Amino acid sequence: MQSILVLIGCYFGYPDKELQVHNCWLFFPFHRWYLYFFERILGKLINDPTFGLPYWNWDNPSGMSMPGFFEGKTLPSNDPAISPPLNPAFDAFRNVDHLPPAILDIDYNNTASADFTCVQQIGSNLSLMYKQMITNSPNSETFFGGKFIAGDDPISIQNSKGPMESGVHTAAHIWVGNPRMPNNEDMGNFYSLGWDPLFYTHHANVDRMWKIWKDLKGPDYPDHTEPTDPDWLNASYVFYDENKELVRVYNKDCVQMEKFVKFDVFVNDLDDGTPCSPQDSEFAGSFSQVAHLRGHKMLMTSGVKFGLNELLDDIETEADEYILLTLVPRDGCQEVTIGEIKIELVPSSANSG
Repeated sequence: MQSILVLIGCYFGYPDKELQVHNCWLFFPFHRWYLYFFERILGKLINDPTFGLPYWNWDNPSGMSMPGFFEGKTLPSNDPAISPPLNPAFDAFRNVDHLPPAILDIDYNNTASADFTCVQQIGSNLSLMYKQMITNSPNSETFFGGKFIAGDDPISIQNSKGPMESGVHTAAHIWVGNPRMPNNEDMGNFYSLGWDPLFYTHHANVDRMWKIWKDLKGPDYPDHTEPTDPDWLNASYVFYDENKELVRVYNKDCVQMEKFVKFDVFVNDLDDGTPCSPQDSEFAGSFSQVAHLRGHKMLMTSGVKFGLNELLDDIETEADEYILLTLVPRDGCQEVTIGEIKIELVPSSANSG
C-alpha cells in the first residue's frame, strides 16, 4: 500500500491536473506524513505502538555506506539444520557496485563516480552537505522549495525544488538503483522506489535533515523556520491509517513532530583545465531529477535556487560588478533547455525592520 501511495502522490490528483508533491514546497511535509502512517501501520502489525523507522545517516562519515542489514539475501542462522530465513530488507534491484563498503557519492550523476579515495569522497560529501543544508538553504523558500498550490500545472510550474531534494535525496535514489535495469529500478525511478525497503530509511534521514535544519538557531540562522503562508500550512493529504481508515492531515500539524537530469553550477570558475569539485569554493551546488513512471511524459519545467552570500565571500567577489556563472551538463541533458538564469537580492529577516 505504501508504494502505491507514493505513486498517488507523484502522479494522480485532480482529473485535469497532475498532482506532484516533488519539485516544490510539499516535498518535506508529504513525506513526513507518509512515513508517520507507515510507522503506525508497521507498529500495529508487530504490536509495538512505539515502533520507529531507523534512518540511513548518510550525512555522517560512519553512515555513508549502504547499511549492511539491507545487503544479504538471508539473515544469520545459528541452526545449520534449518535454512537461513530470507532477509525482508533485501532488494535484488540495486547497483551491485555500490554495496558495502562502497561510499555514497552525494554528487552522483548516474555515471562512474570521481576517482576519489575514501577520505576524498567523504570530504566531498561533507562539503556538499554543508552547501545543501547551510549555504543554499538560508530560509524556508530555499530549503523547502517553490510554492505549489491546487490548480497549478506542475508541467509548466515556475518554481524550484529545494537543495536537499535536488541534491543528496536524488543522488542516493540514483546511486542505489540498478543501472542494468531499463529504468534504474527500484530506487532510481518513481514508480518502483517504494518496493525497496531502503527507500524508507533513506527518507527517514531526509526527514531528519528537516529537523536538523530547523534546530539551527542563533543570529546566523534567523530564517530557519517552516513556511508561514496559509497555502502551505493548510495543504492537506489523505492517507490510510493503521486501522485502514482514510485520514486527512495538514502541513501545519506536522511541523512540531519531534531517466535523470543533473547540472553542476559554478561561480567564477577558472577555465584552467582542472575540473571543479564540491570542495571548491566556486562550486555552488547541483540540480538533479529522478526519472518518472515508465511511459510517463517526462516534460516539465522546474528550477533550483542557490544561496550566494557565503560563496561570494569565500571567493572574495562580493563587491564585484560582474560574476561568471557556469552550468556543466553531467548526465541526461540532451533535451534540456535553460529558460532563465537570474540573481535576486533576498533580504534576511535579521536585516529587516
